[in-house]
Amino acid sequence: ENELRVLICILSRVASNQEADTAEIARVLDIDESSVKSAIGFWKGAGVLSEEENTESASRVSVKTQEGEKGARVTTVTSNDTPHYTGEEIERLFSADSQLRSFIDECQQILGRMFTPLEINKLLALREYYGLDCEYIILLCGYCRKVSKNTVPYLEKLAKSFIDEGITTVNALEEKLAFLERYNTTEGLVRRICGITARRLSAKEKRFVEKWTELGLSEAMIELAYEVTVNNTGNASLPYMNKVLMNWTDAGYTTAEDVFAGMEAYRRKKEQNAQSGSSFDTDEFFEAALKRSLNKHGASSD
Repeated sequence: ENELRVLICILSRVASNQEADTAEIARVLDIDESSVKSAIGFWKGAGVLSEEENTESASRVSVKTQEGEKGARVTTVTSNDTPHYTGEEIERLFSADSQLRSFIDECQQILGRMFTPLEINKLLALREYYGLDCEYIILLCGYCRKVSKNTVPYLEKLAKSFIDEGITTVNALEEKLAFLERYNTTEGLVRRICGITARRLSAKEKRFVEKWTELGLSEAMIELAYEVTVNNTGNASLPYMNKVLMNWTDAGYTTAEDVFAGMEAYRRKKEQNAQSGSSFDTDEFFEAALKRSLNKHGASSD
């Protein structure tokens, strides 16, 4: 009932693009402000209302309409204020949904600590206000523990960033977490071989690591590109490594073995052309890079 009343109250302001404070809506409808915020979260989760970013006041609800596809009217509501539940409201939520208490207990077990009332509030808000499945939040808990960041504030921040990316289902989250695990492995490798310890990767360096992760390049492939880079430049340059790796992937090479096989095929082709007296157009960068990497790995290019 409250959800319908809140929706009607919001839509009544659509025509004039008015803004309404959640406290004002609560006063007009004679209900708790937390119930207003929960209702807004419900309609956002149902896809009836959408959220607009960059609101000036986190406690205000901004309503506007615009023409959508096929002339349909699209309503946008801005509300960045996460609700805070009182002890009575929490008990009421637990009574209404018997799984919530066991959900909180499981999250505590995964993160290895007892939650404060504020932390319980944050988890309930992710479930009730943002509409995330319990399984979704439990998966996030497992990831937080794996990266040694066993805090609810970090989990909340991560969840909100995923929501902003449109990652709101369990399947989408599983794909995202799998990518992050691969990315963390690749970043760890890059840090180790390039001697990057204390400092954070720059935004440009992160984009390189993300690209190599998306392409699924193996550790051996990245290590080989590093060796080629150092042999040619004397420095551990990620932009140069990226150039080497992109040259190889453009040639269809996705593993170190592919690179060695490509060099062998190149060597044979060069010998055949030399015997026949014909010219052979070479890519000097590619040839020099591969020769150095082959020598580094103890293979013969003769």
